[in-house]
Amino acid sequence: MKGAETRVPGAFQSRSATARDEVTEFFSRKISVARTCKVSLKKYVRKKISLTQNNTKKDKGGTDYLSVHIKTKGKLPRLPFASLKEALLGKRYALSIVFIGDQRSRRLNKTYRGKDAPANVLSFPLSTTEGELFINPREARRDAPKFNQDVPAFLLFLVIHGMLHLKGYAHGSTMSAQEQRCMKKFGSTRTRARTGQKIQMTKLK
Repeated sequence: MKGAETRVPGAFQSRSATARDEVTEFFSRKISVARTCKVSLKKYVRKKISLTQNNTKKDKGGTDYLSVHIKTKGKLPRLPFASLKEALLGKRYALSIVFIGDQRSRRLNKTYRGKDAPANVLSFPLSTTEGELFINPREARRDAPKFNQDVPAFLLFLVIHGMLHLKGYAHGSTMSAQEQRCMKKFGSTRTRARTGQKIQMTKLK
């Protein structure tokens, strides 16, 4: 800290001076750490959102390109995350998929979209080759009947929808066509049988 007193060792230093210097030294370290963290955080486009490194899929070179982290209770259906990512975003796109509950979903939705309600899926493009999806299974279960979908099919749809947003698509007929094509390609027989009716994306939260 600029202008701080130099600490004097031994018996020549009073207790009050010692305490003052210890506090000065403590806050100097705090400021140094804070500055270091600030520089490190500049590499993220979205503040307070970091890529999850748990349960990662690695290529032969050891680089992490897919991370799936579950922060909710209950069993989730098996979904072709790696195949979807490679088909829609590319093999070297670094993607983090996080399954979260209502509370965190509401907080993220309010912070970044100004909507005080849980979302079924949130997409955060961090760069052209890096992004994150936050999926709320509980909200997906509530929304699935509204779109004439069972829960596994709707969760698959939300993953596809989120990835297309990361790729730069906006809601519209082009995005809808891509979604239906991916559902037919990656969905199970049961899922494909229920995707005859197109989902109107303007209704998604």
